Amino acid sequence: MGAPAEEPRACLVAHVREALARDRRVNELHVDVTVAGKRVFLTGEVTTEERKRAVADVVRELLPEYEVHNETSVPRLDEPGEAEELA
Repeated sequence: MGAPAEEPRACLVAHVREALARDRRVNELHVDVTVAGKRVFLTGEVTTEERKRAVADVVRELLPEYEVHNETSVPRLDEPGEAEELA
């Protein structure tokens, strides 16, 4: 198999998703990957800011010749409200 640039786009996306699922820093199955030319766009939610950075790091290491756009988000957890009293 040739370099990643020669792989069909679907195979490249699958390769990136597998790397994100297997890498210990990430272990993430819910990141959407889109490839457009020499750019990779990452979207979806991850649990922490650290994991968000790791997602981009893994893809940059895997595809150093691609421009990585990490648009993943970390859901904001609101402060708990007042305690509910049960009658």
